[in-house]
Amino acid sequence: MVIDVLRNDELETQEKMMLLLFYLGMADRYQLAKLLVRSVHTVDQTIKRLNKKSKEEKHIQSCTAPFNKGPRMYQLGPAGWKWVMGWLEEDRRYYERSESQKRHYRRMTEILIRLMHAMGRDEALDRLRFYNTYEATEMFRYPWEVVRWQEWQDVKLKQEEEKELPRPDLCLEIDDSSFWIEYDTANESPTKIKAKYRRYYRAFNQLAARASSRKPVVWVTTSRSRVELMKSWLEVVQREWEFRDMKNPPPEMLFFKEGEETSYFLESLAVRT
Repeated sequence: MVIDVLRNDELETQEKMMLLLFYLGMADRYQLAKLLVRSVHTVDQTIKRLNKKSKEEKHIQSCTAPFNKGPRMYQLGPAGWKWVMGWLEEDRRYYERSESQKRHYRRMTEILIRLMHAMGRDEALDRLRFYNTYEATEMFRYPWEVVRWQEWQDVKLKQEEEKELPRPDLCLEIDDSSFWIEYDTANESPTKIKAKYRRYYRAFNQLAARASSRKPVVWVTTSRSRVELMKSWLEVVQREWEFRDMKNPPPEMLFFKEGEETSYFLESLAVRT
């Protein structure tokens, strides 16, 4: 995961870059430079050197910025994916990120960069853990994996039940405190957002007080007006008959305009310091 990569002094810059793009999904050259503590020029030259290694398949692919605004985005190419799979000793299927995901990935990475800057790099690397969507989803579903192990030998049933569980965008750990993070690009409809709320509410209703998946859900979005809308949609869901008499406490959901969440995380850190 991201923090482990940044802490690993045995990795070369090009190796760290490929691993970062694997875990982050996508990033722009300025984000890579900040995370790697390298110049943008070094980032550009590293990408060029990597892509010269294979004439047929690129290690790192570039694509246009979200909405054609801002710096270009980068993701792993087939050759880079193969290298990462070899390094991790895994065999996941390669896929390219879609056009619609570019803004999502960029903004999720900014959450990490803002927090690292506010904490200071050394302290952040020592006290933070930052898990991507794949890792966060696996972490969330773990209690079901344990409790439903026997029933989930039925692959079809397992797939059906997993579809009903939330898929957090990220998981952030600061010392002993943990948070699920959802980044909202303000492009999804109220119907889709409320469906996400319901998945969290249904899942938390099955979680005991000390279940590992019981963490606050932090929603980060684009504007103050969007924050207020998302809060109002949550109030609608909370009033639905299904959630009026829950056997276990509902999730704690917090909403922030992007940038504001940093102060919340720092306050959580200060309380426990």
